[in-house]
Amino acid sequence: METRLVIAAALLLAALILPTCKADCDAKPKKPVKPKMIPNLLKNYKQGWKLTAEISDSSEKTTTYLTEYYDMSSKQGFLSFKQDGGDDINLFYMSRTRELFIYRNHECQVTDVQNPPEPVKSLIYEWRTWRENLTILGPSALFARAWTSQGKELYYQGPSEPIRGIKSLQWAACYADDTEPTRIWFADSQWDLGYGTWKSLPLRITSGSQTVDVMMLQSYLGGDDILKIPLGRGCKRLARGLPLPPNFSNLDLEFHVEIAFSNPTVLGPTHFLSHLEVIRNVKNNLLSVTTEDWTAANNVASPLVIMEHIYDYANGHVYSYVDTNGLVGCKIEARDDVAPTVQFPDKNEVNLLQTILPTYDILKNASYLGIHEVRGMPVHVFELVTGPMSVGNANLGHAVLTYAFLTEDDYILDTAVDHRNLPVQVTMLAYGVNNKPYFYFYANIHDITTTVTDLNEKLSVKDCYDENDSEYTWVQLGFPVTDRPALMMANSANIKRAFLEELQNVTGLSPLRTPDVLIDFTDNMAYVTVLILGHPAISGDYAEIPKMKIMEPEWTEGAITRDNCLKACSSKDYKDCSAVSYCSSVCATTTKASVNSSGVLVNSEDCSTYVKTERSKRRNVVLTRDAISYLEDALRKSEFKIVVKHLNTVIVVGTLVAETIEYSTGGLRNMIGESNPDLRHLHQRNSFNAPEGFKENLVVTALKTDKPYGQYVGTFELQDCADVCRDREDCFAFSSCLVGKQCVIATEARKPEFEETEFQADCTMYTKSYEMNFEELPGICYSSAATKYVGASLASECAAACMNEKEFTCKAFDFCATPREGGLS
Repeated sequence: METRLVIAAALLLAALILPTCKADCDAKPKKPVKPKMIPNLLKNYKQGWKLTAEISDSSEKTTTYLTEYYDMSSKQGFLSFKQDGGDDINLFYMSRTRELFIYRNHECQVTDVQNPPEPVKSLIYEWRTWRENLTILGPSALFARAWTSQGKELYYQGPSEPIRGIKSLQWAACYADDTEPTRIWFADSQWDLGYGTWKSLPLRITSGSQTVDVMMLQSYLGGDDILKIPLGRGCKRLARGLPLPPNFSNLDLEFHVEIAFSNPTVLGPTHFLSHLEVIRNVKNNLLSVTTEDWTAANNVASPLVIMEHIYDYANGHVYSYVDTNGLVGCKIEARDDVAPTVQFPDKNEVNLLQTILPTYDILKNASYLGIHEVRGMPVHVFELVTGPMSVGNANLGHAVLTYAFLTEDDYILDTAVDHRNLPVQVTMLAYGVNNKPYFYFYANIHDITTTVTDLNEKLSVKDCYDENDSEYTWVQLGFPVTDRPALMMANSANIKRAFLEELQNVTGLSPLRTPDVLIDFTDNMAYVTVLILGHPAISGDYAEIPKMKIMEPEWTEGAITRDNCLKACSSKDYKDCSAVSYCSSVCATTTKASVNSSGVLVNSEDCSTYVKTERSKRRNVVLTRDAISYLEDALRKSEFKIVVKHLNTVIVVGTLVAETIEYSTGGLRNMIGESNPDLRHLHQRNSFNAPEGFKENLVVTALKTDKPYGQYVGTFELQDCADVCRDREDCFAFSSCLVGKQCVIATEARKPEFEETEFQADCTMYTKSYEMNFEELPGICYSSAATKYVGASLASECAAACMNEKEFTCKAFDFCATPREGGLS
C-alpha cells in the first residue's frame, strides 16, 4: 500500500511535465500584453529555499502534501511526500556526488540521481555551470523549467485573478506534445506579501486536472538537520573516493562508555543504563572490559555488581573478576574463543570487537555518511550493515552500526580523517528476521586516551591467586646508583615503569603477571622488587585422557602436584615434552609425538594422561622459574638495563644496570637450606629437580615412624626435608609427602628394610647419593685385606659406611654383590 502511495504522489507531479498526446497547443496571450520575464528562483534565492506545496487531482480526487528543501551552496536537496494520511516518503540527494537516498521507516535505497527509479525520474531539472552539472528534484523543478523556457514555449499572460487572496501574474507554456498550456502563477511584486519573502513567490501551476499550490516558499537559511544522509537506516554510498574510517588497531586505548539500551519487544518501554571502562594494550594483546550492573533509567541507583573481564589474547586466557557489594571473586579460564562480549538486560549479548570497538578489518567496510552532530560536536559518521547474526536469545535479520568520530578542526576536510578523529559515539539498531526493530543501544564514549600507562596496576589479577600459594614469587634486582641519587629518587615512578618494560622484554612476562613493583634506595643502591604471578590455568594447555598412563616414561618425579607436573612439561628446558601421566603424586613424561598411537599408553585406574594441545604449542606462556632463569642470564651478561627519564620529559637522568638478584622461593624463608644462597634455587616450590645429593628411590613409599629406623621431624617442603637429612650423618634416606608435607628421616646409615616402609600414594622416598663422592673403578677389587668389612646390599650403603666411619679415616671401599659386603680401607 505504501509503495502505491509513493507512486501515486510522484505521478501527480510527473503528469505536470510529462508529454501526453501529440496535438496543437497555443500558449500565446489572447490580448496584446507586453512581454515580461518570469522570476528566476535560482537567482532570487541564492542560498536556497524551503517550499511546501499541495498537489490535487480533480479527476482522481487525491491530494498529496509535499515539503522541499534545497541548499544552493552544497547543492543538496530533500523531498518529503505525504498523501491522504500515509507514511512519509523521504528523498535526499547530493548533486555533486550524483547520489539519491530514498528512505522511509527503517529502510534506505541509494540510486544515481541521474537515473532514479520511476516516477522520481520525471521530477528532475538539470542545469550546467562552468564548473559542474547540477540537479534539482521536486516541484521547484517545474518553476525552474518554466524560467529556462522563456522566449521559446513560455509567454507572459498578464495580471490574473487572485490566488488565495494574493494578486498574481500568469505565464503559460506549451512544452513538447502538450495539448493544453501549462499555466504558472507568481505573486505580483506590487502586492504587499505580508509573509514569506519580498522576492518572487510562485503560487500555482496547473496542467489538465492537476494543480500544484505552493503554500510557502522562503529562503533556506540552514539550521534544519535535514539535508544529511539519514542515519540508522543502512544507506550504502555509491560515490567513490570517500574518506575511510580512522584506524586505531595499532594504538593503545583507554576510555569510558555510557551505554543506554532498550528492547521494547521484550522489556517494554523502559530504558536501561550502564557504564563500561575499556583498556586495550596492543603490544601485549590485552583487553580489559569493566561493566556495571544495568539499572533502569527511571530508577538510577548505585550498581550492585561490577564485573571485569580481562582478555589475554596472546595466551588464550580470560580473567573474570566480580565485585558484589565488596565480596570479591575471580576465576581464570584458558579458552580458544577469547571473545569479549557485552550482555544486555534482556540476556542478549554482542561481541565488543564487532560493535563498540571493531577491528579495522570490519570497520574499513563502513560507508561514510558525511558530517553530522553528536552531543553538540561535529563528527564524521560511518555506518555498517551486518548480515544475519545470533545475539544469544534471539536471531537478528541484520543490524545497523553507526560510528561517530570527532572532526579534527573547524575547517572540515573530509579526506583528512586520521588518528585525531577520536570516537565519540557508537549506536546499534538491531532488526529481527521480520525486518522490524528489535533492540538498540547508544554508547557515548568519554575520556579517551591513546597513552595507557601502569597496566600492571590497572589490570591487576592478584585476587585470582592465593598469596600463600607457590604462584606468588617476589624477585628483587639491585642496581648500583653512583650518580645523581637525589634525581633517581625523584624519578621512582619512571624507574618502576622502565623496569617493568625491560622485565617484560627480557622474560616475556605479561603485565598481568607483574602486578606489584616496589623500589627502595640505600646509600649507593636501588632495589626494585616485583611480584611475579605463576602460569595461570595451565590445565587448559592439556587434553586429559583418564585412566591411562605412559608405558615407558622418560622422566619421573614423585611428591609433586598435578599443576607442577604439567609445568615440568611446559618448561623451556623440556620443549619436546608432549604429554605427562599423573598417578597419585607421581609425574611421568614423554616426548613421543603421537601419544595416542599404540604402545605409548596403558590402562591404569589411578592415573590420567595429559596431552599438550595445539593451543599450548602456539602460545608462549613463561613459567616463573624460567623467567627467573632469563633474569639471571641477563644479569650475568650485564644486559638488564633501564634508562631513567626525568618526570614527564624525555631528558635522560641516567642508566641503571642490574647487578644482584634475590627471589623468594616459597616455604621456610631464611631457614634451613634457604639461608645458603648456593642452595636457594632448590627451594623454589615450582622446582622439579630431585634434592641435591639424593636420588629418587621409591615412589608411593614412605618411611614408617613406628619403627626405630624412621623419625618424624615435622611438616616441610621436599627441599627443606632434604636439608634436614643432608645435615645428619646417620640419615641414609628420607620420605616426603605431597599433601600433608610429612618429613620422615632415617636414623641409620643403611638402606631401609621392606618392613620399615609403607605404601602411601602421595609420598616418595629419596636416598643419599653417597657413591657420587667416590670415583668408580669397575671390575677391580683390593688385593689386600680390607681394614673393615660391613654388610651392604647396595654400593651406596658401603659408601655411606665409609663416609661415616669413626674408627679410622676411610678413603676407599670395594663392593661385591656376592657376598653382599663392602670392604673399607
